[in-house]
Amino acid sequence: MKGWFEGTGCDVWVMRSETRDAAAYANTWIRHTEKDDTEHFAERFDKWMTYYEQLGVNSIGAGLITMRRSGGHANWYRADDAPEKMLGPCGEYLMRGFELRDFLETVRDDSILLNTRLRVSPDARTIRQSAPSAEVWIDETVRLHLARGFEYSGDIDPFIANMVVKCNGRRALKDLLNEMARSIGTDKANITPAFCNIVRGLIERGFLLPL
Repeated sequence: MKGWFEGTGCDVWVMRSETRDAAAYANTWIRHTEKDDTEHFAERFDKWMTYYEQLGVNSIGAGLITMRRSGGHANWYRADDAPEKMLGPCGEYLMRGFELRDFLETVRDDSILLNTRLRVSPDARTIRQSAPSAEVWIDETVRLHLARGFEYSGDIDPFIANMVVKCNGRRALKDLLNEMARSIGTDKANITPAFCNIVRGLIERGFLLPL
């Protein structure tokens, strides 16, 4: 799919919302568009499936493709699954996604990323499941999600959850990495690559924002 956009001079963001096998897709749309003519359903279905077989189509995806004309830098291409929900008007969050990807292109080196200061999105929320210990609750699972716009969500460990909330725009990521390494009881070199990959994912989905 990336090849579709080569030479357009545009940055591209592709979001897939669903994928159906060809038979299910044909069945849905024939029943939707020809609901008053059920007598010829089998005939139409066979025609649809023959057409797909000729093209080598096994499944069909649906989603959103957004292109932004840009200059002055090498164009980028992003393709991922859409969030399960989109809450309210999402134009602002779509544009933010482009801005965040632009930012990530400037911090591809881990050393540059670690010198960056970030802030947690005001839309970030956590849902925690904890078990009792002798005196305190111990987190077993922490689910992070966005409360507005693109409602991305995912499970994170308590160490990452604590790091996210400490992104207040004043502390560099390298300081938060050092603090995490001490709390885990390991050398920071052992967790730096994974830490940076996780942070990039959190930025890409809008949980962490550049200043």
